[in-house]
Amino acid sequence: MSAPIAGGPPATIVSHAGHPSAIAVDGANVYWVDARGAVMRVSKAGGSPVTLVLSDAFVGASMRMPVDDADVFWARGVTKAGANLSLGAC
Repeated sequence: MSAPIAGGPPATIVSHAGHPSAIAVDGANVYWVDARGAVMRVSKAGGSPVTLVLSDAFVGASMRMPVDDADVFWARGVTKAGANLSLGAC
């Protein structure tokens, strides 16, 4: 869901997000990790979600997922393991 900062009704940008966690936002997209361990992306305008990467290592993990203009990053809080994915490759 999204809503204008100035107020107004919320809008659905994606349905069936798969119990999202580690939500991050950049200028154009929203990113999250779903219950399957997939790093997902959808346009802030809405549409169909895209799977960027799928790994069972993310299931049930404490996640952090910042994004910048070129990459999405994630780290598992339990093991401190981290990775990044170039958004240009998606």
